[in-house]
Amino acid sequence: MVGADAVWGVGAPDGRWSAHPGPDTDFVAVRLVVNSTTFVNRPAPAYSGGAPGWACAKERAKLEASCKEAEASVTQHQQEISLLQRRIAAADTRFAAEVACRKAAEERSAGAERRLAETEELLEKALAERIAAQRRLIELEGGRKPSDVDIEVKQDQ
Repeated sequence: MVGADAVWGVGAPDGRWSAHPGPDTDFVAVRLVVNSTTFVNRPAPAYSGGAPGWACAKERAKLEASCKEAEASVTQHQQEISLLQRRIAAADTRFAAEVACRKAAEERSAGAERRLAETEELLEKALAERIAAQRRLIELEGGRKPSDVDIEVKQDQ
């Protein structure tokens, strides 16, 4: 079995080892590496108390580079957040200005409508007074009754 891997289960109900444990087996995997029919006995660095010094330095350098990249990314994202916050504040300011402008325009419009209504009332009163004055004039000039006279009033528009 050159270079073969075998996985065996442990803990069958009858205490046997099995490559295919039954349904009542608590399966525990044991990995055996076979090389030229002899076991290769090399301790794994992670399980034997640590890696050699050069491996630690290499991993440390990788982690430091990764940390610097992460810090640069965080700084970039903070700058983007700051820019977005400034844009939001500017948009809020523009919105508030537009609301104030709209409110002022509505107030001017309401004032103009109020003045228009007052002007129309004054025109109606003036027209009624003009008709009354013309009838009175006709009555005084000709001695006729104002009800006998048909007065035509032209409105200027």
